[in-house]
Amino acid sequence: MFWGCANTRTPRRAAIPELGHSHRNPMRRIGLIAALSCLLFTTPLSRADTLPSAAGPATCLDSATAETAVAHTNTRIVIIIDDLGHSLRRGMQALELPGAVTYAVIPFTAHGRQLANAAFDAGKEVMLHAPMSTLEKTPLDAGGLTSELSREEFNTALLAALENIPHVRGVNNHMGSDLTTRRQQMAWLMRELRWQDLYFVDSRTNKETVAATVAAEFKVPHLSRHVFLDNERSLEAIAERFEVLLAKARDEGLAVAIGHPYPETIEFLTTTLPVLSSQGVRLVSVSDALALNPETESVEEISVALSSPAACCPAC
Repeated sequence: MFWGCANTRTPRRAAIPELGHSHRNPMRRIGLIAALSCLLFTTPLSRADTLPSAAGPATCLDSATAETAVAHTNTRIVIIIDDLGHSLRRGMQALELPGAVTYAVIPFTAHGRQLANAAFDAGKEVMLHAPMSTLEKTPLDAGGLTSELSREEFNTALLAALENIPHVRGVNNHMGSDLTTRRQQMAWLMRELRWQDLYFVDSRTNKETVAATVAAEFKVPHLSRHVFLDNERSLEAIAERFEVLLAKARDEGLAVAIGHPYPETIEFLTTTLPVLSSQGVRLVSVSDALALNPETESVEEISVALSSPAACCPAC
């Protein structure tokens, strides 16, 4: 129920006030971020017309939000931070985020292995952020998967990338607006993920993606992204996208967001994530989200099915 296309229904939300030049005053900036968080966790009827004062700590645990917490105890969100590996400083800052944030690491980057090990040591979940070809022919990071590769070359590149990043529990696509629309390559990918007992998250960089469909055919546990948090790198825009995420989660029980180790994203999440549980919202890792609907077939059982041409998808 939570790995299909994103809901196109526009949720009701309050307008996010302008932050103006709050960056010139750090305490005001902190107060305004907290105020944005209050807006996110207050029902529309109880939201104030103005922001709480930014001069001191904002308080948003009122009776209205307490009722909301009770009403949404089954609301879960997944947050994935993509693109780790190139910057050690930004990567380490991202790893300080509280709670069950999942981290997607690009293979063969200068700091990818170090950050993956640090994430594991911190009790965080690690994914391979696999570079895949784009419609625009964007240059790929090392180990990129493209439609020009033969099946043997494709598998070799995939296995090398998986070997490069330790502690991987699953894979999501880095870019991939081209490759995720190709059934043959997605079949090659999902077959290997199934054998290795790994999950897949479709970043949905192209609305024509078939990645989730092929994952289902190969019985690969999978989710799909609903919201990009920071296509626009401002606190106001991130707050709006986070509210869309919460609306989706409250409507369907689970919603998936992808963000990046941008200073604005880390700043917003650092303030917002600690108050999720008090509002009846649970932050869960991808593995925990998928455990809500565990596969009943073992790897041995599904391998028999995959060995049959009739059971294989047409792209094989």
